[in-house]
Amino acid sequence: MLREQPLPDAAVPRMELREWSERCGAVAGVTTRGHGFSLGLWSEENVGQVMTRWRAFRAAFQGRFPTLILSHQVHGTRVDRAPHRHGG
Repeated sequence: MLREQPLPDAAVPRMELREWSERCGAVAGVTTRGHGFSLGLWSEENVGQVMTRWRAFRAAFQGRFPTLILSHQVHGTRVDRAPHRHGG
């Protein structure tokens, strides 16, 4: 069974599936609402505050991941692969 492990990053509270990284070389993470860090674009939160958090999220990963993909949360077992893109 996979278990998310918390990462020590106060700027972007999140957890990681380390087993996927170790076994498959895939980086998989889950953001949390810890410390009021919600990325909910379809929520009742102030859009300016949410976008500020999205900018912090992007800055935290910019060195490792030149592209981020956003999707609606889905619970399931299927993984889709996105085509490789540069910058943006």
